[in-house]
Amino acid sequence: MGWLLHCRLFTRGIMIKTLKWIGISLVCLVVLLVAGAFAAIQLLDAEYYKNVLQKTVEAQTGRTLEIKGDVEANLGFTPAFTIYDASLTNPDWASSDHLITAQSVRVGLQLLPLIRKNVVIDYVDLEGATLALETSKSGKKSWEFEKPEDGAEAKTEDKNGAEKEAVVVENDAGEEVETSTISDTVRSILVKNSTIVYHPYGDQKRSFAVSEFSVGSITEASIENIEFNFVLNEVARTSGTASYEDETLHIDARTAGNGASYITLQGTVADIPDNGDADLQLNAELVDGSLLRAFTAEAPSLDKPVSLSAHVGGSLEAIQLTNLKLAYDNQALTGNASLRLNKKVPYLQADLKGGTIKLAVGGNAAPAPQESTAPAKPDDETRVIPNAPLPKAWMKALNADITLAVAKLVLPKTSLENIEAQATLRDGTLRVDPFGMNTSKGWVNGNVVMDANANSMAILLDAKDVNINDLLQQTTGESRMQKGTAKLHIDATGYGDNLYRWLDSAEGEVALVLNNAEFDVPSGLTAGINFVDALRGNTGNEDVGVSCFVSTFQLENGIAKSKAIVFDTPGARVSGNGVLNLSQETMNITLKARSDFIGTADFVPPLLLRGRWVNPQVILDPAGTLLGIGKVILGTASGVGLVAIVGDKTLTKLGVTDSDISCLEGVASGTDTGTEAEEKPAPSTPQEAVKQDMKNAENAIRKERDAAKQELKKIEDDVRAIRDNVKGIFKKK
Repeated sequence: MGWLLHCRLFTRGIMIKTLKWIGISLVCLVVLLVAGAFAAIQLLDAEYYKNVLQKTVEAQTGRTLEIKGDVEANLGFTPAFTIYDASLTNPDWASSDHLITAQSVRVGLQLLPLIRKNVVIDYVDLEGATLALETSKSGKKSWEFEKPEDGAEAKTEDKNGAEKEAVVVENDAGEEVETSTISDTVRSILVKNSTIVYHPYGDQKRSFAVSEFSVGSITEASIENIEFNFVLNEVARTSGTASYEDETLHIDARTAGNGASYITLQGTVADIPDNGDADLQLNAELVDGSLLRAFTAEAPSLDKPVSLSAHVGGSLEAIQLTNLKLAYDNQALTGNASLRLNKKVPYLQADLKGGTIKLAVGGNAAPAPQESTAPAKPDDETRVIPNAPLPKAWMKALNADITLAVAKLVLPKTSLENIEAQATLRDGTLRVDPFGMNTSKGWVNGNVVMDANANSMAILLDAKDVNINDLLQQTTGESRMQKGTAKLHIDATGYGDNLYRWLDSAEGEVALVLNNAEFDVPSGLTAGINFVDALRGNTGNEDVGVSCFVSTFQLENGIAKSKAIVFDTPGARVSGNGVLNLSQETMNITLKARSDFIGTADFVPPLLLRGRWVNPQVILDPAGTLLGIGKVILGTASGVGLVAIVGDKTLTKLGVTDSDISCLEGVASGTDTGTEAEEKPAPSTPQEAVKQDMKNAENAIRKERDAAKQELKKIEDDVRAIRDNVKGIFKKK
């Protein structure tokens, strides 16, 4: 029993000591909490820490922190204060007054360091903020802060000898005293429902709506667990993760549009910020135009996905894109590119090549004909020429040299071969020179100069022996031209931010020559069927053959005024005049058919074409026959008159020689008047040319009439001789 009592006393002693230590610990903890709470209450005085915060920010950034709202303090194991309606100023050169404005900023602090007047930030929550990032003309960035002046900050050391930033404020006596230090470690940052606005100098603003951006841990050497989710221009959603450690950024990001399009970027960028070396893989698939609409309002629709892949290397200032592949429907452009960002304006250099590329785009069917008594108001659905905006914004944001070579581009209704282009973009001026390609027959070359600063564009284009039927089928979806080749010359300049406005101001000249063409006649054509019959002649064909066609127009403020419209058919030669409105796509053309000698074509009324290009009205002018209009005719296919109207220089630009086409043969042979062409001077004005053509027509009529009289006189003489012979026979009897 003794030993049992001894054990009980021993056990009771242990329990008493244990309870004693527990009690002491609880008392100490209560005292610590009371002391901590008291210290926190003192340290979290709203105006005190408002002053501390403003002084600290100004010392570190050189900017002013404005706090217009309240500052609330919250006690707990993680003391926190919330600032309402705060903003940080921008430099004087920026267009926006503030770099950051926020509805609320909540900052959590660690309690134990706070008791020792050391500020260790536990977390920062930012909500309803706007971050305005700008660049200046000289390349300064609004988010780069000037170094604080000497004496603006004090340094202390922690127990390990590491420097820590000391906060200096004024006491009640106006003396500057060191109050606390701020650690450079933050456990987490959370940004919600905020907006980032980026405004490069001379360019448009771009906005990013940040749904949520969080960072797990921030120290002087690393940033862990970065997660982000934001939207660009309400279209492109970007999300992903990243981390920063040992001066290397690891990133895995994905940007997606409202549709199925996306871009991914994975890899690392090392040695940041000292011109870091990139080792990234870029992949993209554009299934629709949703992602492109984040950057431009005129995004194309895609019938098949376009994919992009490249290895991204080099540095942040000079990005290298190698193994670049731009693919469409299992066909690709490949090459290399580089992008330099260390210039005032980024510079892109690219060299792209491709084999055979097939595109299933274009060639929309023309709208069905409809009856109309007046030209319809043009709209995009009935346009022959699509309205395309001139890309002014990106032209000012980038300088570039791009070389493109494609062996063959196959379109649904035609193909283009040996496409070569050299594009140069400098300070908003794009020059594509040279540009060349082969069509199924013939070639096209020229150059284009587009100036985004002057809002202008100049086009010089020449084509020779081109199968124009294929091109018409591809661009408009329909062509009445069954065969034939064309020579084309375009020299035009204009102003405007889209193609329609450019056409409305276009000035220059356009010339077209067709050889051995054939046109089918619409089945519903009734008004002009007699005119068409006169063109067919006695061939018996349903189609109308045109051995040659010459047309030249002078462009003035978007109106193309004809200098000559002449073509040769089996039944007649046709001449005409009129105007084309390029921006409205309307026409007002008059055509007059005439045979080489007096025939049925001379009695056919002129054909009037009025209204829209896609569906013009066909009208006959009964009062416009050769006999009805007397000496006032629209002209003939006289070689001399034609050259005078068209001009030698224009024909030279087209590569046309006198013997190339039948309607110019009269220039060399003088067959229109029966005299040598060199013996009569070419008319100097279109009016004189018309008079000359009228005289030629009168001469032709006179010669035909004289020949008919001679033939009639011969017949009369023969009849008279026969009659006299018959009389003589009867007299002998």
